[in-house]
Amino acid sequence: MRSRLILQLISLVVVVILTFMGARACSGVAKSSSPLTPLNVARNGFSRLCANAQATAAAGGADPANTPATVVSPSELQQLQASDPGGLAAVQKAVGGSLVCPTTTTP
Repeated sequence: MRSRLILQLISLVVVVILTFMGARACSGVAKSSSPLTPLNVARNGFSRLCANAQATAAAGGADPANTPATVVSPSELQQLQASDPGGLAAVQKAVGGSLVCPTTTTP
């Protein structure tokens, strides 16, 4: 009888904790410094894509400072513009204006 009461108490505690965690996860409130906010996800993803493009250009012998890399191909950019211009504008605004990687110079 006593072990059954302990198991019920443990079950109740687990349910309360899971309910709290679920409610907190579904609240949609994230700190602006969190890497999981949509703007930060877009910025971080874009910067990583640019870093990858620059590393690929450097490995191929090209000078990444003189050849700006477009992360999205022109044909894909036209498709995005035709299908969802508002979404494309939001992504461009989130990453800083365009989907062309900024050029960096190395000393």
